[in-house]
Amino acid sequence: MVNEVLLDKEKMFAEAKEILANSKDYDKAANIVAKLLNEEPNNYDYLYVYAECLGHLDDESDLLEAVDIYKKISKDLKRNYNFQIGFIYKKLGLYKKAIKRFEYDKQKNNFSK
Repeated sequence: MVNEVLLDKEKMFAEAKEILANSKDYDKAANIVAKLLNEEPNNYDYLYVYAECLGHLDDESDLLEAVDIYKKISKDLKRNYNFQIGFIYKKLGLYKKAIKRFEYDKQKNNFSK
């Protein structure tokens, strides 16, 4: 029974990633991952894909939720998601915040000019 549940979760997650990558139906992929997050709210793989889905939507609340998720993942896992956050700020028209994130990302990753 436990193995079947794990297999179902793996299938759902694979389906969400496939939709995200190929069909670009971000709402559908986000809904699938949201179901997975209901059971495992601290699963960072799910959180990342969910944030990526939300970051492609046009609703301001979805975009801001994606920023919050990226910030949580960045803090908890010590990873840099400034580029993703900058992209969302740009979509929101928050250009100064976007530039700040892009510049910080450039410095953090030692990108040359």
